[in-house]
Amino acid sequence: MKKLTSALLIAGFTAASSAALAGDVSLGKSLYTSCASCHGAKAQGQGMFPQLNNLSEEEFITSMGFYKSGDQEGLRALGRGLGEGYYGIMAPSAASLSDRDIADLAAYINSL
Repeated sequence: MKKLTSALLIAGFTAASSAALAGDVSLGKSLYTSCASCHGAKAQGQGMFPQLNNLSEEEFITSMGFYKSGDQEGLRALGRGLGEGYYGIMAPSAASLSDRDIADLAAYINSL
């Protein structure tokens, strides 16, 4: 329970800080080209790669923040991306993104 509470607090702080960083849809679209091969052209998901277009911007930003920081407990609390080796693919991908990039991706995915 303590870990879940910590994860939810972190998620809340991440969402609050991301609110100040509004994403740019056109920049997110150009960034998404590297995501599309796994998640699909419209973020609909395919194979082992989950659907993203069903997440709010806040959910996407929080999840990517957990991947970027390597917070597997936070991801587990959200029920995201630890099976089938998915974490091993997403963590390095997220680590290469800035907070601005993540906000832009979230805006683009949310526009789909």
